[in-house]
Amino acid sequence: MPSDSWPTSPQQPIESLLTFVNPRREEYNELIKVAERFRNGLGRRLSTTGEGGVYASSWLDSRIVGEKAIEVLKSYLAGKPLFDLGGGSLSVMNRFTQSCEGTTYYNIERYFHDSVPVSENSIRCGSSIDPTRVIRMDMLDFVSKLKPLSANFTINGIDSFWIPDKRYHEALARELGRVTQVGNIVFGNSAETLPLLLKYGFVKLDQSVVDRYLDLEDQGIFLKT
Repeated sequence: MPSDSWPTSPQQPIESLLTFVNPRREEYNELIKVAERFRNGLGRRLSTTGEGGVYASSWLDSRIVGEKAIEVLKSYLAGKPLFDLGGGSLSVMNRFTQSCEGTTYYNIERYFHDSVPVSENSIRCGSSIDPTRVIRMDMLDFVSKLKPLSANFTINGIDSFWIPDKRYHEALARELGRVTQVGNIVFGNSAETLPLLLKYGFVKLDQSVVDRYLDLEDQGIFLKT
């Protein structure tokens, strides 16, 4: 299978692309363990709060991010899969993927729960999650095992409250720089990893490209160059 291909339907296996032998595997395993211990210590899990879905829903509203930003996203997402890192159990990004004519939506959520009820926000946004497109893995674990591919990524609401270890966010940014091919994007908001992408071959699309977009450090559209 070519390195830039990805299954376009849930029936196709994904294991064939999760075969990269990462030289940092031992280091990443420790970071993942630390992050998991912290989450468990909070006494709550990201997917049960819907935090990622709350932040992700802003991308559905052109009044928030601007009509130009939506058009820019559509131009990049069309014809490619979208991977939602830490999408939670109430993500609305599957609907956004469809509206942008992306091929497939994948939710990379370690703590996804089938029993979580659909929220009012998800109903209002027309969102429904196909469990067969949920990949129950830690997002750093997932990305670090990927081969480089032609796809886009989004990460929303994953800040220092949920993962305070800056090494984890740095590692995720590094691996996104490795796997994201030139011309593809990583976008999101309130995510600690996003500004770190600038160190790994990404540029941030500025307000001259995405008008009315709230230009905060931890949100935006980052293009791999």
